[in-house]
Amino acid sequence: MEIGVSTGLFYHRSILEILPLISEAGFRYIEIWAGPIQYGGTSHFDWHKETEVNSLRKALPVFNLTAISLHAPFSEYTDISSPDPVYRNLSIREIERALLVARELNIETVILHPASTPRSKEKFSEHFPAARESLDYLAVIAQNLGIRIAIETQLPHILGGDAETIEKLIGHLPYRNVGICFDTSHVNLWPTGLRENFRRLSARIIALHISDNNGQFDDHLIPGEGKINWTEFVHDLRQSQNNSNFMLEVLGTARQKDPHYILKTSFQQAKKYLNGFGG
Repeated sequence: MEIGVSTGLFYHRSILEILPLISEAGFRYIEIWAGPIQYGGTSHFDWHKETEVNSLRKALPVFNLTAISLHAPFSEYTDISSPDPVYRNLSIREIERALLVARELNIETVILHPASTPRSKEKFSEHFPAARESLDYLAVIAQNLGIRIAIETQLPHILGGDAETIEKLIGHLPYRNVGICFDTSHVNLWPTGLRENFRRLSARIIALHISDNNGQFDDHLIPGEGKINWTEFVHDLRQSQNNSNFMLEVLGTARQKDPHYILKTSFQQAKKYLNGFGG
């Protein structure tokens, strides 16, 4: 199983500036963070500009890096579950653009939030049908582009923050191009816990977001810095025969620390836990 890292850790810095640091730390695979303006949409990677997309495509092989996934934008105003048709259509257009960027960069998987705000859970009856309709449409677009969509497991107070909702969102869609991105920091906060939900959803998991927390907040810590039992999780991962990239999504306070330390430590910790079960 290979190890990757999300560039979202550095959304406050240019993606071209941090590629050499990622490579030096030992990584060969990355997930590209394509955020909205408030989360690096211009400072990190202005993915709306063809010149920036081309620059990134040329830079990746220079640093021996392969982008295997792209995190689609999400925000209060980029939310495919919005019952407001204007906001929802604008959100869908943004995701379509992200899918096109993924194709230009030869990326196989786009990570997509089914919803973005607590309002989506509070007004479930309005947001769920909108999310499902949006996803049905985007799944066709993705299939035509040869890209897979991975719906990310959300925090428990957001639509998509439980196994049943995730299953209802994608259960009718083809396995070949729609699956689940299993976020360990998010699911560790679900009432039913990490292990039970991984086993329940494992058949549809096509991507991983790996980080730790202390069981109370979405900390996105380096594995081993929180309370997740990584030996147990990696065992279950091996048992499921899931070969998704062990994609580290370390965020939050790590952004304020020395990037060399964060990247090197994250890589070493991931390698340690994976090597405990055969590497």
